[in-house]
Amino acid sequence: MEKRSFTLIELIFVIVIIGLLAAVAVPKFLTTKKNAETANLPSVGHQVVTKATEQYTIVQEENLSKIIDEDKDLKRYYNEIKDNPLFDTDKNYEEFNISWHSTGEVCLKVYRDTTVYKINKNDEGITYDFIVKELNTSCNAD
Repeated sequence: MEKRSFTLIELIFVIVIIGLLAAVAVPKFLTTKKNAETANLPSVGHQVVTKATEQYTIVQEENLSKIIDEDKDLKRYYNEIKDNPLFDTDKNYEEFNISWHSTGEVCLKVYRDTTVYKINKNDEGITYDFIVKELNTSCNAD
């Protein structure tokens, strides 16, 4: 009984085919992962705006950095983004920015618009509009 094994040519042929498949699949996977990571950013921005507006209405808190730090959901989202090597974050009193790490392009900006004024319901003062603005939609593309 003769034992049959693969020849060197057959093994090389299989390795070449696997290499070609990997060369096609890996870039597609990386692009898909990048798109999935950035797809959540508008939602995070709108949550920051909603929470900031709510906090301003309730306790007159207008510090975006403080609002993000004190709200457990926003803090969780912020920490997920901050710990992600794809993004750089910058938050301060007036702004919250998320930028794409490799290019430095700002993907998402949440800021306090001081040019739009509204008198609050008690006529006691001025409220700010908190705005989310996607500055660079190309953060979702290659």
